[in-house]
Formats: sequence, C-alpha cells, structure tokens
Amino acid sequence: MFYDLHTHTTASDGQLTPFELIDEAVKRGVPGICITDHDTIDAYTKDVIKYAERKGVFLGTGIEISTVFQETSIHILGYDIDVNSPAINRFINHTQASRVDRNRKMVELLRDMGYKIDWEDKENLGRPHIASKLIEK
Repeated sequence: MFYDLHTHTTASDGQLTPFELIDEAVKRGVPGICITDHDTIDAYTKDVIKYAERKGVFLGTGIEISTVFQETSIHILGYDIDVNSPAINRFINHTQASRVDRNRKMVELLRDMGYKIDWEDKENLGRPHIASKLIEK
C-alpha cells in the first residue's frame, strides 16, 4: 500500500484539479494523498475535503514552500499543517506576493526578448505555465 505525499494541483503547477487528483488516486488504488502545491493551500476547500472522504481517500495537508538559502532556490515540504492557522496564512500571503512579483518579472523579460506572452493568471502562473505558453507560440 503506497501513499503519494507529494502531489500538485491546478492551484499551483499541477495539471489536475484537486477533485481530479482524488479521482486519479482512486483509479490507481492509492489510499491516500497529500497535496503539496507550491506556496498555496487553496486546494484544501471544504468541498475537496468532503469529496476525498466520500471517495475513501485519505487527504493529508501539506505545502511546498519556495525559498532561497545561500543564494540557492530550494523547496521545503511541510506536512500536517493547519490550513486555518492565521500565522500560516500570513506566511503564505507573503510568499505568494513574492512569487507573483518574480513571475511578473519573468514575463516582462520574455516580452523584452520578443516573446508574445500574456500575463493572464497572476495568482497561479508559474514557470511550467510560462514554459507551456512559450511552446504554444
């Protein structure tokens, strides 16, 4: 029996919604997952939690936090977090603001280089989304 403790949804850089991810776990016989989206806990809505319960999938709480240590970008996985904690939500809001600023600069740099890329979804746009936009063009 295996659990997948490192998954992403469309709340960050994943391709599946939280509901689709739960369905995929059921399809593959995975009894439990932990959503560890980048710098967000938006996937943990009441509806998603109830859906996982109805489907019989254990849904652990988690997050993948982006930070810099000694000039190196790193990701830290956090598990069993309280998604209602004011302190965690303040931290996430600060981290997301930095992420949005970084992504805006990335899009501006690509535009300056002649790429035609739109700044559509400021909250969830990330490197994989930007890369796929470049491939589309």
